[in-house]
Amino acid sequence: MHAELVWIDLREPTLYQQGHFSRSINLSWTYLNACLNALPERTQPLGLVAPNELIEPARNHLLNKGYQIQAVKSAQAMQQPGLLLQSGINSFKAWAANPFLMQVLSQVQPKKKLALDLGCGGGRDAIYLVQQGWQVTAIDQQARVLDCAKQLAKQHQAKVDWIQADLRQPESWPLGQFDLIMMIRFLDRDLFSFMRSHCRVGGYVLVQTFIEGVERYGSPKNPNFILRVGELAKEFSEFDLIVDRIDELNDGRPVASFLARRKEGMI
Repeated sequence: MHAELVWIDLREPTLYQQGHFSRSINLSWTYLNACLNALPERTQPLGLVAPNELIEPARNHLLNKGYQIQAVKSAQAMQQPGLLLQSGINSFKAWAANPFLMQVLSQVQPKKKLALDLGCGGGRDAIYLVQQGWQVTAIDQQARVLDCAKQLAKQHQAKVDWIQADLRQPESWPLGQFDLIMMIRFLDRDLFSFMRSHCRVGGYVLVQTFIEGVERYGSPKNPNFILRVGELAKEFSEFDLIVDRIDELNDGRPVASFLARRKEGMI
């Protein structure tokens, strides 16, 4: 059973280093209580290792967030002989970047590998790009969300230029040209013109967010956050379309997956 679980280990780093399960993430309770970006998909069963006083609050927190807890070990129980444990500081990487981004990145052949992540959220996509050799600027309005992103980046020694800004304000838009501009699980139509003009010639725009039909799943319902079928192809009609399709998330909700390249010679 242990080999199939991802373990959330809330012990102090010194205790964790002395012995932990092989698929363990060493997090503080403060971090876990505020951030979910280091965790896997909710379909992944979890185990929990924690001091006695943290077992119930941590277990209830994860259950309330939709995770499955299939095993619990107290910090004291981890001292028992016979457990198959590893030593050291290594922590299991359970999170993943956006699947569409990972799938199409090999098709993106940039000049300088400068990327801009609009509405970056917990930062997993920005960190993934850094790990692939990109230089990334990532913007989000919420300080709390950016704090989580910064902590995850620190765990992976990934250097990202994080910017807290309200993208609804044009004066907050970054200067310069980018080889890749992303908008993932986020939609602000007012940024389309910015994306066109700040995408370097030969650069790419990548969008994946909710599309018509998602309303029947309950969320989102606001049309401001839902793309219309064919909308992106029309907005970026002067670009070379590489991918323009509808995918489904694990919960069935439809998303538009879009990748286009700015043509040579575009003004």
